[in-house]
Amino acid sequence: MIKKIITLSCIACALLLFVQCKEDEKITPSENTEKVMQQKRNLVGGWKSIEVTDTVKDLAKYVLAENNVTSPLKKLSNASTQVVSGKNYKFDILLENGEEWTAQVYVNIKKENRITTFKQKK
Repeated sequence: MIKKIITLSCIACALLLFVQCKEDEKITPSENTEKVMQQKRNLVGGWKSIEVTDTVKDLAKYVLAENNVTSPLKKLSNASTQVVSGKNYKFDILLENGEEWTAQVYVNIKKENRITTFKQKK
């Protein structure tokens, strides 16, 4: 009985390996390069681009309030996150007065915010 289970397991593994190899052949070199690049972008601890969500908007308002910026927010862009012992958020801020800023905020696991970078873009 055990010999049959081992034999069937080996056959199943070989079949899965064969199917996976055939699927990999369908990917063109440019698609494979893109796949590898995407995997590198999504590394644990690496920065990952995200959409500008309500969380990012709230963090931008927090940054502006903490730095006593009076000009209204016009646009947020280039948002990204990084998972650490909590989460880092990085984004660009365009104000109504034309000033551009880059901000980075650390949010710990207790949902407490700390501004780590707030600098004007040149």
